[in-house]
Amino acid sequence: MDSLRCEYDDCMVLTRAIRNWIGPQWPNDCMPIKDEIGQLVDQLEAAGPRDAVFHGRLEKARSLIVLGRLADALDCVDTLLPVVRQIERNPTRGALLPKVRALKP
Repeated sequence: MDSLRCEYDDCMVLTRAIRNWIGPQWPNDCMPIKDEIGQLVDQLEAAGPRDAVFHGRLEKARSLIVLGRLADALDCVDTLLPVVRQIERNPTRGALLPKVRALKP
């Protein structure tokens, strides 16, 4: 699915760019960077699976953003990117489970 691939690629580029912005020259309370990381988390939520573990990690990343721990929030994002990549490679994996359960009596 091209849209998922595009989102994965966009997330990878954005993660690298933000990581380069966060450094000794940027204060941790810089609102534009917090906003960018928040948008990145929103992109991951849209592209990722609908399971509790994935969404729990997204919420952890959001909490870290609020606390100003931007590098830690990006570390959470980095752990979620392979999951989005896996969905890109096998988009029907998650979609088949609800249909199979619906067929059982």
